[in-house]
Amino acid sequence: MPVCSRIESTSWVVQGSSHQFIAVPHPDTSGSVNFVGILRRFLPTWTIREIAGGRIAGDARADLGNRRVQAETVLYLLETSVTIEDSADASHALRIHRPWCKNTDDSAHSDIGKLVRQAKPYDRASSPGDPHIAEQLAEKMLSWIEAMPPYANADIIVPAPSTNPDKYYDLPAFIAERLAWRTRKEVMTIRSSNTAPQKNLIPAEKASAEHLAQQYTVMGNMRDKVALVIDDIYETGATVNAMAQVLRKAGAAAVLSLTATKTAKECLGLAPKTANWPMEA
Repeated sequence: MPVCSRIESTSWVVQGSSHQFIAVPHPDTSGSVNFVGILRRFLPTWTIREIAGGRIAGDARADLGNRRVQAETVLYLLETSVTIEDSADASHALRIHRPWCKNTDDSAHSDIGKLVRQAKPYDRASSPGDPHIAEQLAEKMLSWIEAMPPYANADIIVPAPSTNPDKYYDLPAFIAERLAWRTRKEVMTIRSSNTAPQKNLIPAEKASAEHLAQQYTVMGNMRDKVALVIDDIYETGATVNAMAQVLRKAGAAAVLSLTATKTAKECLGLAPKTANWPMEA
């Protein structure tokens, strides 16, 4: 089960040409996610260090330019998104979500959760999904990618493998194609021999990452490339971990993962409730 966290708050101190931010990780997960390493990767022109109480300080001095604006954007995204510790080099989800309930008003779910619910093709006859809503979801993910330098600089976009060929369309593949078109990157697929979606299995039946990796085949050359893995819902992490395994075996230099939303119940280290997350009820 993956460990999840987020930056809970950020404050700024300005003294002359010196700008410093203090980022505070969520107290329930302090130390469980390497935010120092993440911020060094996302803000390479800042000096990042851990200080007392698990807090993180970032300093920028001469030639500040637009670096504060970039840092504010990155920190805001790390406050409103989910940072996940798994086998990818970096793994994030735009929002956290609760199990959907028909008796719950739609406003009780996050903006991203609503889009996934409307866009995802659950059933060809009664719930085929909406490609127009999927385009909105792709735009949300694109904005996140463009603000995070490692993600923006990825070489290849890889959608999570489809397990149901009878769907009206495959949401991760649809998003990946839109992202590739907007960023002028190549899409590479992973073929899966597995036909049972993880979400439909009871815990005892769910495949491990190692088992899934045996069913995955990378359809192309990944040698020395940075792969950006795209999925719609992150549950146990088995899919992302299996994809990272086979992509590295195929020669990938790094594997980054971005998912639209993360299930709350599998966020080890965070309470299953979503009341303490920004933009969530």
